[in-house]
Amino acid sequence: MAGSEKTGSRCVVLQGAPIVTETRQASAALLPGHLVEINAGKWRKHATAAGAAGAFFALERDEMGQGIDVAYAALDYVKVGFFAPGDRVNAIVDSGSTFVDGAELESDGAGRLKAGTTKPVA
Repeated sequence: MAGSEKTGSRCVVLQGAPIVTETRQASAALLPGHLVEINAGKWRKHATAAGAAGAFFALERDEMGQGIDVAYAALDYVKVGFFAPGDRVNAIVDSGSTFVDGAELESDGAGRLKAGTTKPVA
């Protein structure tokens, strides 16, 4: 299937066609756009700064009319996308962060992305 491209910044998938799953619950509250990982069978915010991470991001529940500002609560089933190189993701970063085009990004240990080249995710 060819990739798709969405316009605007009110969705997590900006370009591409990630593999989507909705089979696991959240271990704690998280937002669409958080970098996530599986721990004890549940999704949680990626918890290791500069640690190895797959390109798994929580997605908004657009089919339920929910946008990127609607959080998942603990034990909610989470819609997660696994992104491929070249896909574009509206991920969560620290407020005030700036990046140059093409910069590598890695986990900040709290589900957000930061500039870094140790174990880049994006």
